[in-house]
This record gives sequence, structure tokens and C-alpha cells, in this order.
Amino acid sequence: MKTSLYRSLGKLDQAVQCHKKSLSILKEVGDKAGEGRSYGNLGNVYYSLGDFQQAIEYHEKHLSIAKEIGDRSAEGSAYCNLGSDYVSLGDVTQAIEYHKKDLNISKEVGDTASEGTSCYLLGRDFEILGSLPEALDYYQSSVKLFDTSRALLQTEDSWKILSFRDLYQHVYTALWRTLFNLGKNDEALCAAEKGRAQALMDVLQKQYPLTVVSYESLEPKETISFLSRELSAQTIFWHCS
Repeated sequence: MKTSLYRSLGKLDQAVQCHKKSLSILKEVGDKAGEGRSYGNLGNVYYSLGDFQQAIEYHEKHLSIAKEIGDRSAEGSAYCNLGSDYVSLGDVTQAIEYHKKDLNISKEVGDTASEGTSCYLLGRDFEILGSLPEALDYYQSSVKLFDTSRALLQTEDSWKILSFRDLYQHVYTALWRTLFNLGKNDEALCAAEKGRAQALMDVLQKQYPLTVVSYESLEPKETISFLSRELSAQTIFWHCS
């Protein structure tokens, strides 16, 4: 709990110390799964500090333990983090290799949200390389996967919901940006409007009991019509202002 608080407050040095103390205790009691998580957390903190080589070292230790104990989800998480480490070092080809491994594991374990994240990261990787058609395919897949995951949010805590919604909007932005750069201006505008409509829906769903609207049916005009039926015009325009 303290380590998460330190990270959220930007006190990364204190977070490192807490994670190292936790790691020492977990190794002492023989908790291999906990030890692996501590290595992963340390890698994430060092990533935030900009020390990517140190981040790689800890994420590789996390990966090693995940393989040792047969924890496929943890293995996928380690691959995901390693991919991000290598992107920051400029080795996007290596990042793609790791992110594809993460994607395959996410499919294997049936984690739709993680699969959507993996697709987003692969889209980003290919966009960095200038391979826009490949980036577009992954971004489109990511949006659809996240939409599938939305119904599951009701069982998650508010922090996970907030993180999900933030990432969802990043995917929409990446999608319309890539469409625009490919010269697909009409499709880019449509994606941008869908993203704005979904963001509005998310804000309203925090405070009012609304039915979740799927990505496939989320056209701006239909969304406005839906909201006007569910809420007063005054409420809608107050949130839009």
C-alpha cells in the first residue's frame, strides 16, 4: 500500500526502498509469486525513474520467476513491461517481439482487457516504425477488445475503471491519428467523434445509471439521442461545457 502511494505521489526513491524491503521479506519466507511481483514493481519504478536498463534487469527477473512457477499471466505482464522498456531504449523491433508474446499469452488465458492493451502497444510500436497499416490493424483490434471488456468493469474497483477509461481514450486518439496520417480523413473524423462520445458516456456513467453502449453501435447522433432519452438536456450540456 505504501509503495503504491509513494509512486502516485512521485516519491519514487521511497517506493524503491519499500519494494526492496518487501522483496527481502518475501524471499525470506519463500513466497516465489510475491517475489516475482516485487521484481516487477521495482522494474516499473525504475522505468518511471528513466533507468531503463535497471528496469529491464528487474523485469527479466520477474519473467524468470513467472516461468519457474508456471504463472502465465505474470509471464505476459513481464513481457509487456520488457516491451515498454525496449521502446524507451529505442529498440522497437525487440519491443514488438515481447509485446507479441504478451498478446499470445493474453489470448491463451482469455484476458480480453490485457489483449486489448497488447494490441494498443503493438499499434504504438508499428506507428513508431512508420508501419501505419499494421499500426491501424492493431489499434482497431484494441478498440474492439476494450469495448468487449467494458461490461466487466462493474466488478472492478474505481482505480482500475479509471485506468481503463484513460487507456481507452489513448487508443481512440491513436486510432484517429493513424487514420488521418493514412489519408483516411473521413474515417479519422468518425473515430475522433466516437472517442468524444464515449468519453462523455463514461463521465455520465460515473454519476447516473446508464446502460453501457457498445463501440459498434456508438455513432455520435445515436449517442446524443440515447442520452437525451436517459437524461435531461440541462444535465448533458452541463457535462459538455
